Amino acid sequence: MSLVVSHTGYPGHPPDPGDAASAIERLARRRGEALSCGLVLGAGLAAAVVASPPLVAALAAGLLAAAALAGTAHLSLLEMLDHCALFPATSRLPAVAARQRRLAGPRQRRALAADLRAIVELRADAAPVALRLALPGRIRAMRRDLLELADLLETTERPDPVAVARTAWLLHDALHSPLHNPAVPVEALEDAIRHARTRLTLV
Repeated sequence: MSLVVSHTGYPGHPPDPGDAASAIERLARRRGEALSCGLVLGAGLAAAVVASPPLVAALAAGLLAAAALAGTAHLSLLEMLDHCALFPATSRLPAVAARQRRLAGPRQRRALAADLRAIVELRADAAPVALRLALPGRIRAMRRDLLELADLLETTERPDPVAVARTAWLLHDALHSPLHNPAVPVEALEDAIRHARTRLTLV
């Protein structure tokens, strides 16, 4: 599979905070409405099993549709939050700040550092997608910097949430990350690591 995309600069264009807030609110509302609908249909399904068996199939289909809508909205919301977490301008949005706090928690940072070390060593316990799509030449060239970044993730007491989010993006975004996509210039990888290290040391 070819992962050729145009490179628009690291890590892309920041979303407008107002537009981002509206999109987050819309996706959260859509998810909530689908979940509420699912609860109603689930209760109706439980009652129909006893009182009206012919309705069971229709209610079950509706419940599955509501679950699918809720799942799609949830994934879209997480994708939007993760993108907004990459930029200081949208970090002030409450939902984005909450997402950043979760990403920057000690356990999540330890896992991220472990994945960085595993991918540097090209070990089988690295995140599967990250290991499969990683560019060994770039990893070898930036080995020392990547290991230092892993150390900073673990040892920084109050890590900058944007730096943590961008490190997660670097490791996990197979399409746009310069760690995985040869169409993205290697300079973007250098910029990404330099930016993360700088922000992590500005405590």
